[in-house]
Amino acid sequence: MLTSRFLTAISVAPQYDYVRVVGEDIDLLVLLTALASTHSNVFFQKCGRGKTPDSYYSTTSMNHKFSNELLFIHAISSCDITSALFGQGKSKFISLFLKHEELLNRAETFLNPQATTEQVAEAGGNVLVALYGGDPATQNLDELRYHSFVKAAAKTKFNLARLPPTTDAAQLHAMRSYHLVQTWLGNEKDPLK
Repeated sequence: MLTSRFLTAISVAPQYDYVRVVGEDIDLLVLLTALASTHSNVFFQKCGRGKTPDSYYSTTSMNHKFSNELLFIHAISSCDITSALFGQGKSKFISLFLKHEELLNRAETFLNPQATTEQVAEAGGNVLVALYGGDPATQNLDELRYHSFVKAAAKTKFNLARLPPTTDAAQLHAMRSYHLVQTWLGNEKDPLK
């Protein structure tokens, strides 16, 4: 698996001048930034295609203010392994966290290996309510979904896939994201619990 190979690279890095992880998946850059120390000698090489040359990245290549929350943001905003939210890309999530930095507190839940299912579902639900334009303090996803549906149904053309997910769907998405973050952190969890 991608994660175990990358964690192996980090663990053997002190024995070498540098370690290069070769791949094509952006997940590798996220893992490099979030898990390797800032002075790490582990580098990521993204293979070029056609006339596009290879690209090389270090732990400082993605120097972003969300480095502590990067695993959470990457997982909740849909990566290759978790479910995806239709029409909600990574840039929309980044904009959301820049505008509402208090939502970053929800990342702590996803980074906590002792978090309960209820805590993960609540934290994930609050982030998704805010993502879809609601107020997490006063609305839940089902209310927001209903109001969004009523508003959309009044239009001549609308796409049901753009509605917020149901509370149950959001809980499953949050749990998949939590499990992935914990796996990246080296905390193997039973996905059925």
